[in-house]
Amino acid sequence: MWIIAINDGSSDNTSEVVNGLLDKYEKLRFIDLKENNGKANALYLGLIASKGEILMGVDSDAYIMPDALNYIVPHFTNPYNGERVGAVTGNPRVDSHNNCLGFFAYICHILGLWNSCSEKWMVSSGIYNI
Repeated sequence: MWIIAINDGSSDNTSEVVNGLLDKYEKLRFIDLKENNGKANALYLGLIASKGEILMGVDSDAYIMPDALNYIVPHFTNPYNGERVGAVTGNPRVDSHNNCLGFFAYICHILGLWNSCSEKWMVSSGIYNI
Protein backbone atom coordinates (compact mmCIF):
# COMPACT_ATOMS: atom_id res chain seq x y z
CA MET A 1 0.00 0.00 0.00
CA TRP A 2 1.24 3.46 -0.95
CA ILE A 3 0.17 6.84 0.34
CA ILE A 4 0.20 9.77 -2.05
CA ALA A 5 -0.07 13.11 -0.26
CA ILE A 6 -1.00 16.09 -2.42
CA ASN A 7 -0.47 19.66 -1.30
CA ASP A 8 -2.64 21.83 -3.54
CA GLY A 9 -0.94 25.16 -2.92
CA SER A 10 -1.61 25.24 0.81
CA SER A 11 -0.32 28.35 2.60
CA ASP A 12 0.33 26.54 5.88
CA ASN A 13 3.33 24.32 6.67
CA THR A 14 1.99 21.22 4.90
CA SER A 15 5.04 20.98 2.62
CA GLU A 16 7.49 21.05 5.51
CA VAL A 17 5.52 18.46 7.51
CA VAL A 18 5.14 15.98 4.64
CA ASN A 19 8.72 16.47 3.40
CA GLY A 20 9.85 15.66 6.93
CA LEU A 21 8.00 12.34 6.75
CA LEU A 22 9.37 11.18 3.38
CA ASP A 23 12.54 9.65 4.81
CA LYS A 24 10.59 7.89 7.56
CA TYR A 25 7.97 6.29 5.30
CA GLU A 26 9.34 4.74 2.11
CA LYS A 27 5.86 4.18 0.66
CA LEU A 28 4.87 7.82 0.95
CA ARG A 29 4.89 9.88 -2.24
CA PHE A 30 4.39 13.63 -2.21
CA ILE A 31 3.04 15.93 -4.91
CA ASP A 32 3.73 19.49 -3.82
CA LEU A 33 1.86 21.97 -6.01
CA LYS A 34 2.96 25.56 -5.53
CA GLU A 35 -0.44 27.03 -6.40
CA ASN A 36 -4.02 25.85 -5.94
CA ASN A 37 -5.39 24.43 -9.18
CA GLY A 38 -8.53 22.88 -7.69
CA LYS A 39 -9.44 19.58 -6.12
CA ALA A 40 -10.18 17.86 -9.44
CA ASN A 41 -6.68 18.65 -10.71
CA ALA A 42 -5.07 17.42 -7.49
CA LEU A 43 -7.04 14.16 -7.64
CA TYR A 44 -6.13 13.72 -11.32
CA LEU A 45 -2.43 14.13 -10.55
CA GLY A 46 -2.76 11.62 -7.71
CA LEU A 47 -4.42 9.19 -10.09
CA ILE A 48 -1.59 9.56 -12.61
CA ALA A 49 1.03 9.08 -9.87
CA SER A 50 -0.64 5.96 -8.49
CA LYS A 51 0.40 2.47 -9.43
CA GLY A 52 -2.29 0.52 -7.61
CA GLU A 53 -5.49 -1.07 -8.81
CA ILE A 54 -7.61 0.25 -5.94
CA LEU A 55 -7.42 3.93 -5.04
CA MET A 56 -8.84 5.67 -1.99
CA GLY A 57 -9.11 9.44 -1.71
CA VAL A 58 -9.34 11.21 1.62
CA ASP A 59 -9.64 14.97 2.09
CA SER A 60 -7.42 16.71 4.61
CA ASP A 61 -10.42 17.55 6.78
CA ALA A 62 -11.81 14.00 6.77
CA TYR A 63 -11.26 11.38 9.43
CA ILE A 64 -11.38 7.70 8.61
CA MET A 65 -11.43 4.67 10.86
CA PRO A 66 -8.06 2.90 11.11
CA ASP A 67 -9.60 -0.24 9.59
CA ALA A 68 -11.52 1.56 6.80
CA LEU A 69 -9.69 -0.37 4.06
CA ASN A 70 -10.97 -3.62 5.58
CA TYR A 71 -14.48 -2.46 4.72
CA ILE A 72 -13.76 -0.85 1.34
CA VAL A 73 -11.41 -3.27 -0.47
CA PRO A 74 -13.62 -6.41 -0.26
CA HIS A 75 -16.20 -4.74 -2.50
CA PHE A 76 -13.59 -4.81 -5.28
CA THR A 77 -12.06 -8.20 -4.53
CA ASN A 78 -15.25 -10.19 -3.88
CA PRO A 79 -15.58 -12.63 -6.81
CA TYR A 80 -19.39 -12.28 -6.71
CA ASN A 81 -19.09 -8.58 -7.58
CA GLY A 82 -17.10 -9.29 -10.74
CA GLU A 83 -16.37 -6.04 -12.53
CA ARG A 84 -19.61 -4.40 -11.45
CA VAL A 85 -18.16 -2.30 -8.61
CA GLY A 86 -16.40 0.87 -9.75
CA ALA A 87 -16.56 2.96 -6.58
CA VAL A 88 -17.37 2.60 -2.90
CA THR A 89 -18.07 5.39 -0.44
CA GLY A 90 -18.33 5.43 3.29
CA ASN A 91 -20.36 7.60 5.60
CA PRO A 92 -18.67 10.98 5.17
CA ARG A 93 -18.29 13.34 8.09
CA VAL A 94 -17.90 17.04 7.38
CA ASP A 95 -15.61 18.95 9.73
CA SER A 96 -16.82 22.40 8.70
CA HIS A 97 -19.60 23.34 11.09
CA ASN A 98 -18.51 26.96 11.35
CA ASN A 99 -20.85 28.28 8.66
CA CYS A 100 -24.49 27.84 7.69
CA LEU A 101 -23.84 25.52 4.73
CA GLY A 102 -21.39 23.42 6.71
CA PHE A 103 -23.92 23.02 9.49
CA PHE A 104 -26.62 22.09 6.94
CA ALA A 105 -24.36 19.39 5.45
CA TYR A 106 -23.62 18.12 8.95
CA ILE A 107 -27.35 17.81 9.69
CA CYS A 108 -27.88 15.98 6.38
CA HIS A 109 -25.19 13.46 7.35
CA ILE A 110 -26.67 12.88 10.78
CA LEU A 111 -30.19 12.40 9.46
CA GLY A 112 -29.05 10.10 6.68
CA LEU A 113 -30.31 12.48 4.02
CA TRP A 114 -27.01 12.72 2.19
CA ASN A 115 -28.38 11.18 -1.00
CA SER A 116 -31.14 13.77 -1.30
CA CYS A 117 -28.83 16.62 -0.26
CA SER A 118 -26.05 15.63 -2.65
CA GLU A 119 -28.37 16.10 -5.63
CA LYS A 120 -28.42 19.81 -4.86
CA TRP A 121 -25.08 20.41 -3.12
CA MET A 122 -21.59 19.35 -4.12
CA VAL A 123 -19.34 18.99 -1.09
CA SER A 124 -15.60 19.34 -1.54
CA SER A 125 -13.33 19.72 1.48
CA GLY A 126 -15.86 21.80 3.35
CA ILE A 127 -16.46 24.15 0.38
CA TYR A 128 -19.99 24.10 -0.96
CA ASN A 129 -20.82 24.94 -4.56
CA ILE A 130 -24.40 25.81 -5.39
